[in-house]
Amino acid sequence: MTSALVFGDVSWAGGAAFNPIVFVHYMHCYVPGSFSSSDDRVANYRRDYLAAPTPPREVESQWFAEDAEATITGGLAAVQADLSRLAASHVDAVGLLIAPTHLPNSQFADALNMVAQAASASTVKVIPELWTDLRRADVDEYGREVARMLAAHKGAQFEYQGKPVVLISEQAPDGGGSQALAAAKERLDRLLRPWGGLAQVYVIVNLGFGETNIGANAYAELADALGAWTPQDDWTSRRAEASGEAARTAGKPYVYPVSYGFYQRRAGSPPWEYGESFGAARLIEAWAHAVAARPQFI
Repeated sequence: MTSALVFGDVSWAGGAAFNPIVFVHYMHCYVPGSFSSSDDRVANYRRDYLAAPTPPREVESQWFAEDAEATITGGLAAVQADLSRLAASHVDAVGLLIAPTHLPNSQFADALNMVAQAASASTVKVIPELWTDLRRADVDEYGREVARMLAAHKGAQFEYQGKPVVLISEQAPDGGGSQALAAAKERLDRLLRPWGGLAQVYVIVNLGFGETNIGANAYAELADALGAWTPQDDWTSRRAEASGEAARTAGKPYVYPVSYGFYQRRAGSPPWEYGESFGAARLIEAWAHAVAARPQFI
């Protein structure tokens, strides 16, 4: 889950206020309330953080709320409380990561359903984030299971311009050109058939790291809006800005990513201290650049 701090309309440097759609990435494996009190991670938290006089070296740079155990083991009430916090910050939706193996039965299925159930009674709705290679043979079943879960919780899915919103990432594009475009459209239609097909869905496609050639990605050409799975790996992410400029050139709305630097650990897997150093500074800088870009989505 990624935190977001947004308070109403946003303005920057004295400019006119604008009101972007704001959604936060919500990890299937970190859903509040979805952990059992007997889970090793809960027991380790109890042992290493609550009982130890000082935290062990490997966790000393991490922060845990005093009520973390109640939050992570609190069931539906914990998710409802989390969505209430997001609603108070004027967040519109959570981008719920759902992989092909998560539904209908997996260790994450209950957590995903819990988020959808909470969203059905909240102003914060669900944007399903579908992470997969769309060339897979069971893409139809994948779409059906996601749509079935959301339909079971009426009003859970976020809509934009009168259409349900679906975000697609890691779609493994075959390139550009007429053949690739036809193949991509056929796969998207199969995936999105439970919602009425590609034409009836507002589709956001995540570009790859620093991807700027929209014409070489047939999925990006077919999308209504483009995003970028780009953590803030410097004071600002040049990749985010480059992809945003490519989206503007293509005439498509852009989802400007804002992150506090957590995923900087990817580069050589440095320790927590490196990944989270200047975390607040990165977050503030990222928001400043996002607001200056005035995107339709953040």
